[in-house]
Amino acid sequence: MNEENLKIIRKNVIGYFEKWKPSEKLDATLAAKLGLSSVAAYFLYKTVLYRLYLHPANKIPGPHVGWIPFMGNFFQILKADADPSPFIKWAEQYGGIFTVHFHWNEPRVVVSDDKLVKQILTSQMYDFEKPVTASKTLSRITGNGLIVAEVNKEEEK
Repeated sequence: MNEENLKIIRKNVIGYFEKWKPSEKLDATLAAKLGLSSVAAYFLYKTVLYRLYLHPANKIPGPHVGWIPFMGNFFQILKADADPSPFIKWAEQYGGIFTVHFHWNEPRVVVSDDKLVKQILTSQMYDFEKPVTASKTLSRITGNGLIVAEVNKEEEK
C-alpha cells in the first residue's frame, strides 16, 4: 500500500470515530448488565467452581457433595441417623483425615486419627490456626476458653 492510500484510510477511520456517539441509555443498560453478570460469574466461581474443584482441601478425599450445589454435605448430615453419625461413617470410609463441604460449599478438613490430632496440636500448632471468623463465632457460643485459645509465637518464647 502506498502512503496516499494509508492517508485516505486513516482519514476515513478518524472521521468515523468522530461522528460515532453511543446512546447514553444503551451505555447505562450495557454497563448494568455487564456489572451484574460479572458479579454473578464471580459468585458462581467462588462458591461452586473454586470451592468444589480448585480448593487445595479437595485433594484430600471425602464424601461427594449433594445435588444442591450450595449446600455441600449438609443434607447428608441432616438425613443421617444420629447413631452412627455420618462423620463416623466417613472416618471409617476415608481414613483419619477427610474433607467435608458445608454451606456455600466451604470445605472443612476433619481429622479423626489420634496420631494426626496429636501432631497438629503439638508440633504443628502454628500451621493450623483457626480463622478469625471461626474464633469469633466459637467465642460467642462457648466463651473465651480452651476451644478458642491460640498461643502467640512471641508469647511462647
